[in-house]
Amino acid sequence: MHWIALQWSLESDAPDAPTLPTPEALGWWALEYTPHVAWQDEALMLEVSACERLWGGRLQLMRQLETPTPRPMCACWVRKVPRA
Repeated sequence: MHWIALQWSLESDAPDAPTLPTPEALGWWALEYTPHVAWQDEALMLEVSACERLWGGRLQLMRQLETPTPRPMCACWVRKVPRA
């Protein structure tokens, strides 16, 4: 089994620090990469042995995890437009 541990600083004193989603939302975000996700203390653990090949190997998967920073969920408004 190959595990990747991700850790974020959920508390920051810097005024310009980005707002991170809740730990639960980060868990849902991680499910985009592997179906085996768990919180262990302060780290989000991803078991990736079965899905590394889907991402082009472990190194490519690590790059994918570094690139998209999970952003807070935003509300989306849908407006129904009447047909002309």
